[in-house]
Amino acid sequence: MERELLERLLVGNDEASVAALAALRRGGFPVVWDGTAPAEQLALIYGRRLRHTRLRGIETTNLAHAVELPTAPGRSCCSSPKTAAG
Repeated sequence: MERELLERLLVGNDEASVAALAALRRGGFPVVWDGTAPAEQLALIYGRRLRHTRLRGIETTNLAHAVELPTAPGRSCCSSPKTAAG
């Protein structure tokens, strides 16, 4: 994905989008995934990450929202990572 297109996609005013856009503009290396995965699978993965971070007292930025997003009404699939993303 072109860097400029990714910047245009990060239009949200939420903390995670703002932080991601700032990191990208400072030269951060984006990871964009090919393919798709069932929304339920991603929700399970994000749910595990959320429990892991909460148990250890690790702060996250909108991870709870990411757990809810894949299973929101009208969403049937989302991007599937080639490699694990934090």
